[in-house]
Amino acid sequence: MVHAISLDELPVTPETPFLQQPFWGSYKSGFGWQARAFRIECPGLHTEAGLLVLERRLGWGLNLVYVPHGPNHDFITGIAASRGTEVGKVLSELAK
Repeated sequence: MVHAISLDELPVTPETPFLQQPFWGSYKSGFGWQARAFRIECPGLHTEAGLLVLERRLGWGLNLVYVPHGPNHDFITGIAASRGTEVGKVLSELAK
């Protein structure tokens, strides 16, 4: 499940990359980027992660969206171990 959260609610641990922290989203907001924060839960894997997504309008109806240095490796490894069953759910919910 994917939940939109405020930037202040983005979970930060000692392993969280600098570019996935709320400070980075706030900083980039000053340069034309829209920072969006999500909490991703995979109940079948008993794991969750925070995700900072940055978006910028390019014009001509195009947007650039990227996830700087995230999510963390353990989360991706857990999703991959599920043989893709959770990957489709997460990606389809992020696309909403």
